[in-house]
Amino acid sequence: MWHRAITNVSNARDWIWTASSGRRQDQVAIEMEQTAFPPSWLPLEHLKQLKVPSMWQNTEAAAFAGLIASFPKGAAVLHKNMKQYRRRLELLRERPNMDGKRVLIIDPMSSQGRLPSQIARIAWRLSLIARQSNVQLDALVWNNNISAGIVNAIRPWYKRLHLSPAKGPGYAMRWSKLLARLRYCQYSAVITWQELQVGFADRIAGDLGVPNVRRTLGGVRAKGLALNKGLARKLVNDYTSDRRGALPYSIVTNVREAMQQAIVVGFPLFLKPLLGTGQSAGMATELLSGRINDMEKLQAEVTRILGDDIAWLQMAKRSNTRLRHLIMEPFLNGPEIFAETTVMGGVPLAVSLRASKLPRRPEAATNLPSEWHWPALLEEAEAAECQEAARNIVRALELQNGVFGIQLVLDRKLGCTFLEVNVRPHNWDMLHDTSAQLFLQPDLWHYGLMALMIALGQPPHAFMHLATKPAMRLSAFCCGNHRESQLIHRETLMFYRLATMQHDIVNNTCTVVLWRQEAVAMWDVRHLSC
Repeated sequence: MWHRAITNVSNARDWIWTASSGRRQDQVAIEMEQTAFPPSWLPLEHLKQLKVPSMWQNTEAAAFAGLIASFPKGAAVLHKNMKQYRRRLELLRERPNMDGKRVLIIDPMSSQGRLPSQIARIAWRLSLIARQSNVQLDALVWNNNISAGIVNAIRPWYKRLHLSPAKGPGYAMRWSKLLARLRYCQYSAVITWQELQVGFADRIAGDLGVPNVRRTLGGVRAKGLALNKGLARKLVNDYTSDRRGALPYSIVTNVREAMQQAIVVGFPLFLKPLLGTGQSAGMATELLSGRINDMEKLQAEVTRILGDDIAWLQMAKRSNTRLRHLIMEPFLNGPEIFAETTVMGGVPLAVSLRASKLPRRPEAATNLPSEWHWPALLEEAEAAECQEAARNIVRALELQNGVFGIQLVLDRKLGCTFLEVNVRPHNWDMLHDTSAQLFLQPDLWHYGLMALMIALGQPPHAFMHLATKPAMRLSAFCCGNHRESQLIHRETLMFYRLATMQHDIVNNTCTVVLWRQEAVAMWDVRHLSC
C-alpha cells in the first residue's frame, strides 16, 4: 500500500509525520455541520493531553495546534517555533481604527433559509473584525423562508438587521421604504460573501451613493460573471489572445451540437454547465463529464448529463437558473491551483496561491492517489507564472474591488491556465482560516479585514504580510472512494487524524502528511500507489 511507502521513509531527515484514516466522507460532513466554529471544536482537555502550548488554548489557533500536536513530535515542534508563531499571530491580529464608519453586509446565510457553516464562519469573523476596527456592521437579510432561529443566531453579529420585504402585493412600495431607510443610515460601503448576491450588492451600493471606484465589478461586460462561464472564458480569451491561456470553447445544448463542436475544440475535452456557481471542479460533480477522449464517450456523457433531472433541479435552486446548456472546453491536464486574489481599484494587491489539488480520476486508469497541498506545491517559476495569470484574469474580467477566488490549472502544455473565477473568496476554511495561515501560508492577510478596508477605500497594504516563511506545509493523499474528496474544511483533516489515533483503516484512505517547508524540492510521489 502506498501509505506504507511513506512510512518507510518517515525516518528520513526531511519527513516529520504521516497519518491515514478511512473515515467515511458522509460521516465527516454530518459531524462537521454539527461543529461549533468559534473558537475551536477541539475540547480543552484534549489540547492539554496533547501538550498544546497554553498560548493556543481557547483560541482559533487551537484547531491547528491540536492537529499538529496529535502527531509524534508535534508538540515539540510547536514549542520550538513558538517565537515565530507568536510573531505571525501578532501580524494577523493587527487592526486599524476606521472611525465608526457604517458598513452594510448583504447577509448570505439567510438567503436559503439556513446557515451554511463555511459562510457562517466568514460572516462571524467579519463581525468580529468590524468590532475590533471600530466599524458599525449592519445586515440586510432575506425574508424568504427565514426562521426566527436564524434571525436570533445572526443578530449578535450585527448592530442592526434590515429584513427585506416578502414577495406579494405591495412589494415594490415596501422595497422603496426599505431603500429609503438604508439611505438614511448613510452607509459607506456594501459587502457580500455570496456569489449570487454580488451583482445585487453592487446595485444596492449604487442606490446608496457608494462611489463606483469602491464597488465590486467594473465594466458592464463583467456583470454576468457570477454565473456565466462562457462570458468569463470569452473575456479571458480576448485579453490573452496574444499570450498563453486562450482556449477554444463551445456552448452546446444537445448531442448533435456536441459532436459537431468537438471537432473545433478537439479531444481530449471536458463538459460542465454553462451557468451556475461552483461547477468547474467541486460542486455538483454529477454534472461534470471528466475526461472525454472520443465521440462515443462524448455522446454517452452529453446524454447522461442533460438527462439528470435531479442534479439540474438542485443546481437551479442553488443558482437560480434553469437553462441546460453545457460549455465544452479542452481537458486541462495538471494540478488545480487556488489563487486568493485581493484587488483594489482594479489593481491586484496580492495573489496568494493557497492550495493545489491534483485529482486522480477513475478514467485516468492510474493507481496514484489524488493530492492536496497547502500552500500550493509549485516550483518558483511555476508560482510566478500562476500569479501573473491571475493578474491577467483580473484585468481581463475588469474586477475592481474585493477578494476573489481564482481557479487555475497548471497544464503540462499550456502552462498556468484559467479555469474559473469566483467573484468572492472561496468559502473554504483551509484557505481563509487565520489558523491555517498561521502555520502553513507564506502570505498573511485577514479576509474580513481586507473586505472592510477595500470597501471603505482604505489601502490595506500595511496589513498584508507577503512572502513570509512558515515552518511547515500540509499534504493529503486520497485513495479509493476518497480520491474525489473535497478537503476544504480543517475538520475533515482533523477527523482523519483523530480516527487514525483510534484505529487504522488501510482501504479507502486519506493520508495526511505534515512536513518541513524545505522538503519541497525532495518531494516525489511516483513511488506511491493506492
